Amino acid sequence: MFARVGEIVAAASGAASAARSGFDPASTLPWAVPVLLILPMATFVLALSSVRTRRSASATAMLGTVLTLLLTLLVGWGLTKRSTPFEAAYHYFTMPVAFNGPTNFQTFGIDLILRADKVSVAALVAIEVCFIGAIGWHQVMGRSEPGAARFHAVLTALLFACVGVLLSRDLAALFGFWAIGGALTYTLLAHRWGLDAAASRARVALALPFLTDLCLL
Repeated sequence: MFARVGEIVAAASGAASAARSGFDPASTLPWAVPVLLILPMATFVLALSSVRTRRSASATAMLGTVLTLLLTLLVGWGLTKRSTPFEAAYHYFTMPVAFNGPTNFQTFGIDLILRADKVSVAALVAIEVCFIGAIGWHQVMGRSEPGAARFHAVLTALLFACVGVLLSRDLAALFGFWAIGGALTYTLLAHRWGLDAAASRARVALALPFLTDLCLL
């Protein structure tokens, strides 16, 4: 993980060096696309580990979502300078499984493949605008709601799942992010677990992603 973060930082510094002779937004894609996935997760970890009050939780979620939106716009700007989508593979896990036979079958590896195109960026912008609206509405109308820190933490985790679904290239990663999003949707709808109406909606939300996951497979 630290090695991967180091590679992203190195790519960012290289893009900054190239910007001295003229800024090219397409040169930011190698680091902006993975950071687009890392930023919501970092916001979730920050909200989960350190934020306790309603105001600070709302401000943290709003800041993370706005930064994600700005980064999405940067990625979209970079894609306008390209005729093809941006795709990159990031090595995630390797395990030796055999010592004999063809070299292709001696190790088991998992790569996280991210693919960004204009359609996925437009969908991300629409989702992030909805998240900003939901957080802003909760700041005004949800002052008396219990569990504000938990609500905003789950909301940022759901944003992470949405980004992963739209940027993932392979079926395994898509299914994983989709399952995370379904579980978090259930958690959000079950936020008021003491009410019968909220419990019934949560059961529907649990069944609906399960059926769509089966259709996805």
